Amino acid sequence: MAGLSSLQFLKLNDNDLSEHIPFEIFRLRTMVELRLSKNRLTGTIAPEIESCQNIHIIALDNNELHGPLPDVFDDIHKVKEVRVQGNNLSGSIPSTLHTLTGLTRLLLDHNNFDGSIPINFEEMTSLLEFRAYDTDLTGSLPQGVCDLKKAHDLEFIALDCDKVNCDCCDQCL
Repeated sequence: MAGLSSLQFLKLNDNDLSEHIPFEIFRLRTMVELRLSKNRLTGTIAPEIESCQNIHIIALDNNELHGPLPDVFDDIHKVKEVRVQGNNLSGSIPSTLHTLTGLTRLLLDHNNFDGSIPINFEEMTSLLEFRAYDTDLTGSLPQGVCDLKKAHDLEFIALDCDKVNCDCCDQCL
């Protein structure tokens, strides 16, 4: 990654890339968009992603990533989209996601996340789309999230309503 210290946009979707995401990618401080969707990437999402202070879009969906989603979102405040659906990510949903007040899309579906949806998700007042179906999440969608939906700010919610109680979901799968 030498010579790429000012890289802002890395878009390598649908390129049949395999192996681990190079560790150095997560150290590119100027990166605004990381789009590595629809490849065959393996390994974990390194917590060093917190070094990407200017990142707005994290699109790592439809790969073969595993392990937890790093709990570093209180360090990367500019994130607007987190697209990690279609992997083998596991563990609980990071509670620091609520610090992303500009987050508009949170796509966690088709993973192995467990536990409950953090109550502080109601603080994500810019959220437009939240998908977390085909996971192992349980409990209830926090009422504050439904209040955002009722205020017409949150446009779309899709969950496994047989496992997660949801009074305001657009789609129960």
